[in-house]
Amino acid sequence: MSSMHVFAVAVEKYQDNKIPDVIFAENDATAFVSAWNSLGVDHGNCTILLSQKATLTTIRSNLKRFLKNLMKDETAIIFYAGHGLSVNGESYITAHDSQPEDYPSTSLPLNELFQLVKKSQSKRVMIFLDSCHSGLPITSDMRSITSHMTDAEIEYFCHDSEFHVGFASCKDDEVSWPSTHHKHGIWTYCLLQALTGKAKDAFHDKHLITSESLQNYLIDEIPRTLRQVRFNKEVQTPCMFGNSTKTFVVASLVDLLAKEAAKSSDMGPIFKDGFFRGEEIASIATLSGFNKRIHRLPDAVTNATEAFVQSVGVVEVDTRGTSLWDELKGAFNLKQKDIQYSSSDSDVSITTPDFTVEISLTQHPTQITQYRLRTEVKDIRHPEIVTQENFQEVFSSYCNSVIVEFKNNNFPVEDMINQIEDIPELSPFLKSNPTASSLTLNLTSPAPELKILISKRSMKFSLPRSTGGNLGLLLGNLKQAVTFLSGAGVTLLPDKSIGRRLDSR
Repeated sequence: MSSMHVFAVAVEKYQDNKIPDVIFAENDATAFVSAWNSLGVDHGNCTILLSQKATLTTIRSNLKRFLKNLMKDETAIIFYAGHGLSVNGESYITAHDSQPEDYPSTSLPLNELFQLVKKSQSKRVMIFLDSCHSGLPITSDMRSITSHMTDAEIEYFCHDSEFHVGFASCKDDEVSWPSTHHKHGIWTYCLLQALTGKAKDAFHDKHLITSESLQNYLIDEIPRTLRQVRFNKEVQTPCMFGNSTKTFVVASLVDLLAKEAAKSSDMGPIFKDGFFRGEEIASIATLSGFNKRIHRLPDAVTNATEAFVQSVGVVEVDTRGTSLWDELKGAFNLKQKDIQYSSSDSDVSITTPDFTVEISLTQHPTQITQYRLRTEVKDIRHPEIVTQENFQEVFSSYCNSVIVEFKNNNFPVEDMINQIEDIPELSPFLKSNPTASSLTLNLTSPAPELKILISKRSMKFSLPRSTGGNLGLLLGNLKQAVTFLSGAGVTLLPDKSIGRRLDSR
């Protein structure tokens, strides 16, 4: 496959404060380049200009050099996020130092970009424009005022070009909307989902994305995502232009999907018997149904006090369940038929195609005047999903530990204590109780930071000093910790369980 080169520009903030910021433009360009890096594009083959560095002179000179250096069999990928406009029938993309009083002289004509592309030796060029043409002034929550391409401009771009293809985020009379939830422009977010292998509907077959399959996916997915994150019936129609008389492969995801499969094999053993958990612990008196004039805090833990706590905490359970329901539908693009919801006064169960979420409220078993609101992600049917950004973004707010339960409730804790005490590099991290019924490993540098609590019934992994959730960091540290402990001679779990299987990679 020919080598690929990426040129990305994002103008989020402008020198002249009369020009509004373009929300999430820098996020878009950075993630776009990162997606291509994951697909095998060398960092040295990427140019990225963000805001202050994206002046007109800098864009123009870097773009000329970028295209001039390309060979015939190399692919050019160009991305732009920012404001743009059409003046007297000519389209422009703005730069950091564009001036409202003279946009044509201080912005880059789109036709100049096309001319540079035509002069390049590269015969394979893809252009991605996240912008729109809506005129001045624009409101602060609109993405841009971008290019309206005339028929003449498009014809010039296409003429005698077998593999010159462009994708634009919307029609010239529409707005390219941002998503605060995703922290990207909606069009770029969907594009990134395709390039990172998360959108199977964008595939031409099991591992290829073509210009046609990508555009068909964007046409279907943009309106769906728009409905999930915006509520005023906005319309946004993605466009494709150019000439690709033969099948144009935008990206091959063979290597990326192989890496994801490897990640899945790493995480699969963990979540065969494991799950995520998060707990909120606070005074029962703070629950919505607790009336300080007629209720009193319990002084024991009984069936009656447990039922009382659940009765005054109905609102908290319902609020948590409803909130997660909405977040999951949005983050995973789920339809009503894809997600099942069941509830009682004290618990909620949400079932998706990939996992089940259980929410429960109980009286704390030892802190008797406290309640415990638990959120657990269980029955993870496709372990690779835990490595995905949308999964981690949702559940980092609710979960901060991984639990692995032992089916026989008879883990040999004392044997592990004895083993660790005899290893000088591990013994300083160890704490245990007199009955040898549990142990704690507080791993710190040079080991990956991780707190491991082991009892006869289960093993709990969490980040030290963790005040919230960072599931990506937790999972990364967990994998590193397993490798570190294995190197020191300690297998966390017996044969056929996560320790040995994780370390076999």
